[in-house]
Amino acid sequence: MNTFPLLGHPPVRSVRWWMFDVLVTVLAAAIVVPVDEYRKLRALERLAPPDELEAAEADAVLEAYREWVAAGRPGAVSHEEAMAELLGGSP
Repeated sequence: MNTFPLLGHPPVRSVRWWMFDVLVTVLAAAIVVPVDEYRKLRALERLAPPDELEAAEADAVLEAYREWVAAGRPGAVSHEEAMAELLGGSP
């Protein structure tokens, strides 16, 4: 794992996951893929029928949720804490 600064942002970690380098920031992770694979995915996205694209997006959200649950739900807060934050009060 390598750590390097990103201008104006907290340090970014680069870790190896399966066959890809993953850039991990405080807010999100991004997988580095070959440009040809990226172009192919973009073309598929453009050509996919709307209902199939919607189903793929739903599958992606569900997969992210399952990964979050498997990771122990990092950042999760109780209902009371969430409502206090949303409504500007204290829990």
